[in-house]
Amino acid sequence: MRTGEATRNSFSVVRTARTLDLLDSSAMTAALGLWYFVPALAALSVLVLVLGRDRAAAVLALVVAVLTGAFAVIVLAAPVESGAGVVVALVAAGAVLVSALAVLVLRRRRHRSARIRTGSVVP
Repeated sequence: MRTGEATRNSFSVVRTARTLDLLDSSAMTAALGLWYFVPALAALSVLVLVLGRDRAAAVLALVVAVLTGAFAVIVLAAPVESGAGVVVALVAAGAVLVSALAVLVLRRRRHRSARIRTGSVVP
């Protein structure tokens, strides 16, 4: 994002918005505060996936996708010049969202069909 002569990354935009008291609600302040944890959540989702917990990884990935997508939309709607990174982030958030939902839906179907095969659930 470019503001005046400075090019800012997402973390400096959040910091500037807080400093200038541009956030009009405590919910918005909390939501933007979560932005600092997005890289950690993304890394945690990969770690959880490596540990074989695909459902938990998908839930964490959903959170990352929603936060990233929301932030990208806010930046794109702002009256400042934004670079290609914002569009890339929005596309990536959409891809992660679709992928995480697919994992959750397919995992649920697989789990249900396994229960039907074993007779623990009547179809």
